[in-house]
Amino acid sequence: MYRMLIADDEALEREGLELIISRAMPGIFEIMHAENGRMAIQLAKECRPDIVLMDVKMPGIQGLDALRDIGAMNPSVKMVLVTAYDYFAYAKQALVLGVKDYIVKPAKPEQILSTLTKLLRELEQEKDHRFAELRRQDRYTQLMPLIENELSMMVITDQIQELSLEQMAEYADFHMDRCLSAVIIFNEQETSSFSEEQQREQLELVYQDIKRALDKYPSSFSSPIIQQHIALFIPFPEHTLFTKADINAWGIRLIEDLQRSYALKLYAGFGALKSNIRQLRESYREALCAADYASTKQPPASCVIYSDIADLLEPAALEKAYHRRWGTVSSSSLLHTAMEQAHHAREQAANSLIEQAKSYIDTHFVDELSMEEVAEQVHLNPFYFSKLFKQHIGQTFTDYVTQSRITLARSLLEENDLSLKEISYQVGYKDPNYFSRVFKKVTGLAPTEYRNCYIK
Repeated sequence: MYRMLIADDEALEREGLELIISRAMPGIFEIMHAENGRMAIQLAKECRPDIVLMDVKMPGIQGLDALRDIGAMNPSVKMVLVTAYDYFAYAKQALVLGVKDYIVKPAKPEQILSTLTKLLRELEQEKDHRFAELRRQDRYTQLMPLIENELSMMVITDQIQELSLEQMAEYADFHMDRCLSAVIIFNEQETSSFSEEQQREQLELVYQDIKRALDKYPSSFSSPIIQQHIALFIPFPEHTLFTKADINAWGIRLIEDLQRSYALKLYAGFGALKSNIRQLRESYREALCAADYASTKQPPASCVIYSDIADLLEPAALEKAYHRRWGTVSSSSLLHTAMEQAHHAREQAANSLIEQAKSYIDTHFVDELSMEEVAEQVHLNPFYFSKLFKQHIGQTFTDYVTQSRITLARSLLEENDLSLKEISYQVGYKDPNYFSRVFKKVTGLAPTEYRNCYIK
């Protein structure tokens, strides 16, 4: 169902248009009325209609001025001028505003229906395009963690794959001309008092915090947490100014932040900066050796850079550190574990984001709330957020907001203290007539009928 806003200062004109449209196109439109330009702008902001039929001449804010504001708020809205005057007098301004068509009063049903049929066709095409874009983004969102894991496993384990490291990095848009590796390891003794499930939950939270810390480095990627460690791969473009002290400070700050938040002992190691992605394998082994050294040093250090300890190590130290970590693990079991964790972490992250979104909606649903605003709050694309929200909540965003508003309206009606207009405003609707229609659609009763039934 699409939303339509009819704005005209004459009630008979509004009702006549609605009657023609409802009879010829039943069930296609949810129709709202505005008796002046200011109300039209308010309703458009609140309800984001798909089509606006706007009378040119109205008291207060004129039709073209209202359309200018509505178009600025919602560039995808289809705007139609309704005028009893010569349209050509407004044509230039209307074209600039993006007005799609015009209807001359008194409007003939065939003209109205022809215009709306054309606009519906456009809306359906745009809907198909958005759905296709959503599917592409959904695939990208699903595939990226898998590519990231595969790429990190290729670096860590020297796996031979049909795709080269360079090809995989290019597909994932990871630019690794100058990059280094970091490794964070977790002391198993520190987690021994927790159950296996508690340990996993702790590590998943740590993983998400580490991923957020990597956000400051575009094109960085990481392995999942396997064998009590996580590998980070961080690019430093040519223009980046950094020193060994900067790296050490970042590592120490990250470890200290994590240890304040979780009952874990963590250690970080950094390998040397390398000139291409293939040399990352050497940087990874250096970082792993440095992290092992940090955990066994007396007293232990939270962060160690490999170049600071290279002269203190025996010649085979890199290989020994790598063998201690991976010597008993097969590539197939490693990849299976990585894929399982990636899937679980992705589900946990999605659950967390939707819970954040739901919490935001629950405290703001009486305001002028849009899906785009909520998606921005949780840093998701609106189309992907829409799909994810319905998947996790079982309702569309619009239905969830409507249900929240109507639930509050019911309780206010039951208290019997406020007028219908006051209740309408308190639950987020600026148009009491529109509120009444929505309430009846959801509950099967008009607000006055619901109140009377409850009082009895």
